[in-house]
Amino acid sequence: MSILNNIVLTTKSSLFALVGVKYDSSEVEFNAYLKTVGQEVKFWNALKKEVAKDAKKKVLVKGADVFVKAHTTFTKVINAQVTLLKAKKANTGKKVFEAATKAYNEALVKAQTLILKGMDSYETEANKKTIKGYKKFTDKVKLNEKPSKSKGGNTTMIVLGSLFGVSVLAFAVYWFKFRKTE
Repeated sequence: MSILNNIVLTTKSSLFALVGVKYDSSEVEFNAYLKTVGQEVKFWNALKKEVAKDAKKKVLVKGADVFVKAHTTFTKVINAQVTLLKAKKANTGKKVFEAATKAYNEALVKAQTLILKGMDSYETEANKKTIKGYKKFTDKVKLNEKPSKSKGGNTTMIVLGSLFGVSVLAFAVYWFKFRKTE
């Protein structure tokens, strides 16, 4: 429970990450992602056990169940795609994998909403305000991070553009201010 509170109330991080693999990812990438999903399933199952004894916090079980079901279903899809990848037929599973990815991301958004709604039912007024702000933040991230054909979402492009701008500025300062002229 303390980890969930830390994620939502302190760090205000998302309770999930959008899918980090594509239909043509390598077997190593799929296995790494499956490891992450396995850890998340363990976390949500442990949370369900922990809150089952507390009448107020038992409302979190619905959201945790949705997380576990989504992860379990998507694990099967990944395993099927790895089989296709090994047979060098990854392209044949492209449409199915992309549809499953979309459904998985939607299920994770639904699960996060259920968790936040559950937390909102028993938290203090101050924490309810934090949760409300968290919901607004995660809704904006969700809207900004629409999958695109290129790698990365809008946030990635903003960060990369900012880094490029800072690099150009640093080079200009060096060139005109600190460069030794003879």
